[in-house]
Amino acid sequence: MFFRDQIKQIARWWSSRNNPPPEPDDDARIARTSSLLADVFKKLMPSTYTTMGAVQNAAPFLHNPQTGPTIWAYIGLDNPMRGDSRGFVGLAHTLAEQLQGRMLYVDKAMLDGQFGATMELAQQLKTLAHKTGDPDIILGRYVNGGPHDATILIRHWNELLTHNTREIKGTVNPDIPLGLVSHDLTLENLAAAGVAFREHYPHLKDPVITVFMADLQDVNLEEASSRLALLAKKNDGGTLFFCPNGRTRTEDYAHLVKRTQDNLRGRKWQDLLHIEAPDYNGMVTGYNPYRGLIDQSAAAILLGESKSMLSEILFRGHRLYVYGDDAPELSLKSLQKEYIHELPRRAEKITANPLLPSLNITPSVARVLAEEFNHFARLRTLAVQQSAPASLSRMDGPG
Repeated sequence: MFFRDQIKQIARWWSSRNNPPPEPDDDARIARTSSLLADVFKKLMPSTYTTMGAVQNAAPFLHNPQTGPTIWAYIGLDNPMRGDSRGFVGLAHTLAEQLQGRMLYVDKAMLDGQFGATMELAQQLKTLAHKTGDPDIILGRYVNGGPHDATILIRHWNELLTHNTREIKGTVNPDIPLGLVSHDLTLENLAAAGVAFREHYPHLKDPVITVFMADLQDVNLEEASSRLALLAKKNDGGTLFFCPNGRTRTEDYAHLVKRTQDNLRGRKWQDLLHIEAPDYNGMVTGYNPYRGLIDQSAAAILLGESKSMLSEILFRGHRLYVYGDDAPELSLKSLQKEYIHELPRRAEKITANPLLPSLNITPSVARVLAEEFNHFARLRTLAVQQSAPASLSRMDGPG
């Protein structure tokens, strides 16, 4: 089992609901939790620790048996549109489907809407748990002052998925590559986003080549803009669409667009490739074309490093063109060769490629978590029967 094989990832066993201790550094946490869990299981359940049959026969502990497992996608005060926020949402939704439970989306706007903005966050969470029942699983950032009676509590999904993908791969699906992360995309919501995109940009010239951007501070913008301009020569007079994310500095975004336009004019190719670069602030406060572009692009380029964008683009089946040292590495070399390509150094057609099979790690990660939840929830049932502590909590990642 992937978590049992990785017990050192478990951050604590049974802590106070309202005043949990601060997390120590990684080395101390690993040493403390590795020995602690093994000792506790042996002392509390000497008969069942080595008798897996008793664990398998126990019913999983549930706070709300009538509804099945309750899974919180806890966004809290974080930006709900961040990649890791959407990853929590997608993972929670898929996990609820697999466990035949219910998923509850929890962010500050939702809590303020239900309980009023004047109530403290900790009290809002307690009130929510009282109203809807305690969660069995919490996926999200640390719930300070809230319910700590979850059987599974994971707060750093990037840590979980990047450090443990090899175990996930070996346990569930040998074809899941290291380097991808969870998301909340489906083919249906992408198709809907594609329709909305075409309504917002009805006169856009096809084919659309999208330059998806993360943090560009380590990207050679002069070289990248020169290579982007080369795409004008053999890509059918389409559109080069620039799409920054929340980590793209506005000055880097503006500079890359300007230098690409300068390169096109310098080669007298400005009429061969239409440039679309929406106002950065307008995308933050108004329409964001990101998901529509994933659906409607004929070719996708990624500048800067973003596992969320990488995973969402490959979910659509795009070949992904990357620049220089920003090339992501997938553990399966056959997929690396098929899906990841260097941004061409000379004029080359990149818009005629058919879509590849979708890559999606989310269901596989959810299956592992579902299996692990059932195991720990059964252990918790046995612990309750033997008057052990009432809560088995675990938390991944550093504080």
